[in-house]
Amino acid sequence: MSNSLPSQANLEHLKAQASDLLNAHRANDVNATERLQALFPEVTEFALHHAQLTVAREYGFDSWPAMKASIESTALLQFVQAATDGRLEQADQWLVREPSLRNQPAVKLMLGENIEGSLTEPLAPLDRVPLLYIAYSKYASRPENRLALLQLAERCLNAGADAKSFWKGDVLEQTALYGAAGHNNFPELTKLLLERGADPTDPEALYHSTEFADGECLRLLLEAGGDPEGKNVLARSLDFDHPICTELVLKHGLKQTDSVAIHHAIWRGRKLPTIKVLVEHGLDPGMMAPMFNVNALDVAAMTGDFAILEWLEDQGHFLTVPSLEPVWRSLWEGDAVPGEYPEVMHLALFPAVAKGNVPAIRAMVNSGFRVDTPEPFNGGFPIHDACFHGQPESLETLFDLGANWDVTDRQYSGHPLGWLLVGSEHTDRPADFLRCAEILVANGHTFKTAEREGARALWTGHPMIHAYFRSLGAIE
Repeated sequence: MSNSLPSQANLEHLKAQASDLLNAHRANDVNATERLQALFPEVTEFALHHAQLTVAREYGFDSWPAMKASIESTALLQFVQAATDGRLEQADQWLVREPSLRNQPAVKLMLGENIEGSLTEPLAPLDRVPLLYIAYSKYASRPENRLALLQLAERCLNAGADAKSFWKGDVLEQTALYGAAGHNNFPELTKLLLERGADPTDPEALYHSTEFADGECLRLLLEAGGDPEGKNVLARSLDFDHPICTELVLKHGLKQTDSVAIHHAIWRGRKLPTIKVLVEHGLDPGMMAPMFNVNALDVAAMTGDFAILEWLEDQGHFLTVPSLEPVWRSLWEGDAVPGEYPEVMHLALFPAVAKGNVPAIRAMVNSGFRVDTPEPFNGGFPIHDACFHGQPESLETLFDLGANWDVTDRQYSGHPLGWLLVGSEHTDRPADFLRCAEILVANGHTFKTAEREGARALWTGHPMIHAYFRSLGAIE
């Protein structure tokens, strides 16, 4: 027998083990009898409690209640983590496997159910006050739970809970307001917390509230006095095509109108409605971005966003070198135009790779663009981007054009494998990443690189990718 519980152990399964042990003994199974007699040498008639204690001892516990408590503690933590991370199917499965979880206060809170006892004192398993379990519960994403969670939060506040409650994260404080506005996009709870004294300048709440397209929680924070200046809120809003959020940030006192936000937005693939918002609020597309040393129109040409380029031209702006426009159009249509081009133009490989535009990739490389061009923000190479975006066609094309898998980016010292794993963790398209993993291996990738870097690259990633690497013996 194992001396540690299996990761999927549950109490019903262990009860069945004990019953099976007792039944096997009664059926004259010698091994079962020996296991029981090892613990109870003087007993002649064994009962279920003897079998249960035998099973508990074989798993390293002093008693059956001790093993039961350990299982319930593990199950509780697993449920809370899943319910906080948004893995609600897994959280639901824990409730089925361990029905007793429904009696735990933290579980009740995260489901929007009332609890007995204090509504202000910290609770297991995370030692956080009830309001925080409520604010971070992803069960708020289910309409049937929303009103109950809101009413329960109000009960906590009426009982004396602090609307500014927080737990200490790795770097910053993770407040109830951040849970409501930036984690759950829960406007009703955001409004309640603000009315009860939560701080609208909370940087995490402001930053992450831009991640939701409706912008409602962001609007509540800004109207309550939240100041986006200096908190990277505008840049975060441009990581998504959320023009409502971008406009809200610009309307509420952002002073850095001379920033290169337009360049950033176009480079990240934002569409014309978002770019229009930026221009209409005074950001200058003709400004030269230091990192690129080009203007916003050049970035639009580099990324193949000709609708943006044409609109900016209609507003009276022009490419740094207008005569290059036909070249850009040819490259993005898959027609090579060999020549001597500035280094900055080589960066066009990155958006071509991210979009999976194989004809454009080939046209650019055949025109003289380097397949090992480093990206200015994080120093990754096109092969890193192909892996991060799960673009197997781009990856195969890069290898065909001479790319090398054994390269590291300049910011994280990460190999393409690490980028693939991180990218696969934040997507619902694991098959694309799985194919990329297979291509890496087929082109010579080994797993010694992770050990050489001093850290294991396989700490993250989609379960399907892990299963593939496990089949190769790369991870246990």
